[in-house]
Amino acid sequence: MIQNDFATKAYSVTYTDINGTEQSGKVRTTDDLTIGSTVKLDYNKKFELYDPTDEGSKEDVVADNVVKNKDGDAIGAHFMTTVAPVTKESLIGLFWKEKAFSELTFTTKSGTELKHKMPLPDNYEEKYKEGSEIQFVVKDEISIAGEDSKDTIDATVVELKDQEVEVAASWFGILNSFFIIAFAPLFSKLWEKNIIRSGAVKFAMGLILLGIGFGALAYGAMGIPLGAKTASVSMLWLVLAYLLHTLGELCLSPVGLSYVSKLAPARLVGLMFGIWFVANFIANTAAGLTGSYIDPIVESQGMSVFFLIFTIIPITAGIVLILIKGKMKAMMHGIE
Repeated sequence: MIQNDFATKAYSVTYTDINGTEQSGKVRTTDDLTIGSTVKLDYNKKFELYDPTDEGSKEDVVADNVVKNKDGDAIGAHFMTTVAPVTKESLIGLFWKEKAFSELTFTTKSGTELKHKMPLPDNYEEKYKEGSEIQFVVKDEISIAGEDSKDTIDATVVELKDQEVEVAASWFGILNSFFIIAFAPLFSKLWEKNIIRSGAVKFAMGLILLGIGFGALAYGAMGIPLGAKTASVSMLWLVLAYLLHTLGELCLSPVGLSYVSKLAPARLVGLMFGIWFVANFIANTAAGLTGSYIDPIVESQGMSVFFLIFTIIPITAGIVLILIKGKMKAMMHGIE
């Protein structure tokens, strides 16, 4: 049972946005706020290109410098200006690539002139040539300010909207540890019975389980329409992905460490363990760089395709390992 300590209250607040216009928003907190009181908010401005012809924007309405969705909820402050000279910068990613930027100059409703370095899509030449019209929205991201917050604004508490239990994303972080503790004894017994003797097959199982986990995320994301600003899917897909990834980790990590100790020359065992963990570091760095491509892939192909990429790659690698298991066994000189 979830304790009441995790119950959060949603409050409606009013604040002044980038245009100097009073806006309303909703914040969550476990604290009791007094209606009419002033609170400090973390205020972040998120700049996004806006194209009213996009599938996800056709029902939007632009009025009084504000973009509103079909339900009448404000999406963000709307601005229109011209594309300044485009510059390109090299970005570190899975592959070295250049990203196009344009230094946009725009004027707020209150008459203040501001500048923002806007990233442009890879096919920017089709819509955003120098001197052409460009539209964008500035979305407000607000939350109750913490003690160390710097970019804050004052807001007025208007009303208590609701009180409910909120499942924070950080809660899912315990699943990996929980599943390891729960399933490690089972895998230990499985390996003891020598049902699967080949290390290559165990590695392949880990990779295939990894791919199936991403496949679960791809399937769960299939209902998210292309260009959707927000979407809701069942948390069960994320739980299932954590489960499958953890089972894959139990197939690969302890088996890999065991083979390092068995196959490495006695005088180099310590060094080879170090190389094993350096390989983990390189893999995690590559994962972070690869994940940096989520935005362009999601914008052009959808969230499901992004996860599908990481479904195909590890499953293919697992199948290759199974096909070459005989060759790998011969290179191990009889070590099981």
